[in-house]
Amino acid sequence: EPSPEQRLLRQEQQHLLADTIATLSGRDQEIIQLRFYARLTNREIAEVLELNEKTVSVIILRALQKLKVRLEPQGNP
Repeated sequence: EPSPEQRLLRQEQQHLLADTIATLSGRDQEIIQLRFYARLTNREIAEVLELNEKTVSVIILRALQKLKVRLEPQGNP
């Protein structure tokens, strides 16, 4: 079982991630939430949002790249 410190760190990380996801465009947020929280496949997301599956894949890739950059500590590539 995680220690209280580990639980607190995990909670802080989850809040930071949620805050960072909120900086994405509405469409990017929606697709990230469907993919990683609702656990839909790219094909299912494409069907729900009436998009091409390749488009969904590209949006996810770009959104993840944006999140990575925004979550990196300043000065560390």
